[in-house]
Amino acid sequence: MKPTAKQVAHAAGVSIAAVSRAFSPGAPIEAEKKKRILAAAEEIGYVSPARRTANVIAAGTITLVSGDLLNPFYPTVVDTLARSLQESGRQLIVYALPAHADVDIATDQILASRPSAIIVTSAHLTSRMTAPADSTRSRSCC
Repeated sequence: MKPTAKQVAHAAGVSIAAVSRAFSPGAPIEAEKKKRILAAAEEIGYVSPARRTANVIAAGTITLVSGDLLNPFYPTVVDTLARSLQESGRQLIVYALPAHADVDIATDQILASRPSAIIVTSAHLTSRMTAPADSTRSRSCC
């Protein structure tokens, strides 16, 4: 049985409403209380309903980060990749970066979407993008 907000509230010594506020961006809650709630949630393995929904949506999502979609070669590759992924029940999200842009300009947004995989082409890759992969079981290469 998955942990509930009520169990988090009990573990953190707060109300269920406080637990809800802790997981709602921008909601009014004291920093120390939020920290205590998030620690209790992590300890018991609680995942908020919003995060569970985001995980379901992200499952099977492949993100392609490209810095040169004007190259005549890329539309064919992207089309082939997208069709192949769709046939296997996955979806492709494409981030088109300005030519010669550093991938870090989109890193936070890309990682926040929690894709199953990230493919980076024709972009300057820094260690910031590979850090999350290095800290999990994900594989990264350059």
